[in-house]
Amino acid sequence: LATGPSRRRKNQRHRRTRPPRLLFGELREVRRYSSVEAELQNYLGWEFVHSVCEILPLVRNDSASVVLLLFRDRAAIAEVLAAVQTSKTGDQVVPEESRMQEGFSDVFSPVLEGRAREFLFGDLLMASVDDEQECKLILQDRSRVKHVVKMQPEALNDEILQALLEGFISVCSHAQRVANWHPLRT
Repeated sequence: LATGPSRRRKNQRHRRTRPPRLLFGELREVRRYSSVEAELQNYLGWEFVHSVCEILPLVRNDSASVVLLLFRDRAAIAEVLAAVQTSKTGDQVVPEESRMQEGFSDVFSPVLEGRAREFLFGDLLMASVDDEQECKLILQDRSRVKHVVKMQPEALNDEILQALLEGFISVCSHAQRVANWHPLRT
């Protein structure tokens, strides 16, 4: 193993030009590279996203994407900026105007100092989709509070919405309150 200046020169030649890809599920499944998913891992940290099963876009625009992260035991919503800035100390700098989009701020409980919001499946009582006027995912918890997640209909087709709903319903029927997101993969 080389050490010292020659090792440093070699490492400088092989610097990453893009963030590392996000690996999915507990088995760390490799999927096609996505810059949004890579930034999400960079922004939220490996500890938070290490067991994510699926990621679905809720809102997309030029400057940011709001995504739904689906885990076996919870769901989370996070906003990913098109380019998350990093300070000289390595800390991420999030501009004030890049907060969660309106309509998501009161949906789930805040985690990671407000960078994401999550809903634990142990509290899930019922799930439904309302696509009459706006495309909405409705999650009702055990205290009968309804959590409404607005989605762009053009981002999710009917098959994806049905698979998403099946995943949430699978939580209600599973003794350990975990989701099966496999229908989203097929």
